[in-house]
Amino acid sequence: MIGQTVSHYRVIDYLGSGSLGEVYLAQDERLQRRVALKILRSRLTTDQACLLRLQQEAQTASALSHPNILTIFDIGESDSIHFMASEFVEGQTLRHIQKDAPWDLSEAIDVVLQIAAGLAAAHQAGIVHCDIKPDNLMRGRDGVVKILDFGIARLFEKPNDMLLAATANLALTENEITGTALYMSPEQVRGESLDARTDIFSLGVVLYEMLCGRRPFEGDNVAQVFQAILHEEPLTLSHFREDVPLALEAIIRTTLEKNRQARYPSIKPLIAELQHLKSQLRLACASPTADAIDHHVGNYQAATNLASANFVEAGGSETVTWKGSRRQNFVWQQRKRLVATGMAAWLLMAFDLLFIQPQGGERIRDAARLLLGAMCLTLVVTARRKPRSGFQALPQVLSCQRY
Repeated sequence: MIGQTVSHYRVIDYLGSGSLGEVYLAQDERLQRRVALKILRSRLTTDQACLLRLQQEAQTASALSHPNILTIFDIGESDSIHFMASEFVEGQTLRHIQKDAPWDLSEAIDVVLQIAAGLAAAHQAGIVHCDIKPDNLMRGRDGVVKILDFGIARLFEKPNDMLLAATANLALTENEITGTALYMSPEQVRGESLDARTDIFSLGVVLYEMLCGRRPFEGDNVAQVFQAILHEEPLTLSHFREDVPLALEAIIRTTLEKNRQARYPSIKPLIAELQHLKSQLRLACASPTADAIDHHVGNYQAATNLASANFVEAGGSETVTWKGSRRQNFVWQQRKRLVATGMAAWLLMAFDLLFIQPQGGERIRDAARLLLGAMCLTLVVTARRKPRSGFQALPQVLSCQRY
């Protein structure tokens, strides 16, 4: 295909492939811009279901105008070649990025917030994506994340009049299994009607995978995956990494609830909680105090009274390691002052017994000498001894990206 012209699109390079066809980088000769050109496989051109899916993807995405949803420019047929032209995003899917290593906390939250923003626009129009997964999420070099492939999207409520024409071929959710097994919600597995909470579940799976490097529900075959989705609980994030705040654990646990009634009722509360967590992570990094970690991040038990911090610069990030306790240091200083005051009093008494009142007799002078020696020894031992603490160090290291 490279070098050929389809309609008014000149094919420049091969980008990748999907379930329906291949995607190429092409030049729009009319508007002089680069586009991503999806070309339906020739063997599928007679398959009405595939043609309908391509048309549905174009109509659905074009009805949604949002910076986090891929923009569709054109759909058509030329010399028996069915194609769809969309904006060209120079970047990688989350699937390719995920192969490197688990994501940094703040970076993962930022990516998921962008996905959630795009889903909010779709849900506002009554559209559920039904296939949120890393392969359908593209991050450009500018950091903007785009949702791709609305090919199996469904209506979970009737659209408003303005969107009615654009979504005319989009069926209301019906009893059928649609989606990618590893990212399906329990209601998808059971073939039930779908709504916005279906996408919330799939987004929770994506976030879990970004942070842990593995999916929450796995199996050797589709049947085992479905069994895990319906009946098994995923391992907690803290099982795989130590820098996950309790608040983030709670968010993911809510998105992955098997009963959709227990999940977030819509995408907006999820966005609000993620934004709050992101801002608190920023505050915790900027203001390393016990209260900041306790209140802002949510590590209540480990962070009580922890205050001082050491900053280590490495690779454009700051690692904050909590090492002390302001309250305990204050108590310790007060204790030392009390001991010093007491020792001064005993020394004055001993000096009086030894030199001011020499008539006191040998026994009194010997007792004073012993008392003086005991007090001096106590002072030395107390000054060198460290205060005991149950919070010598925070059991986890909080890594924060620069803002």
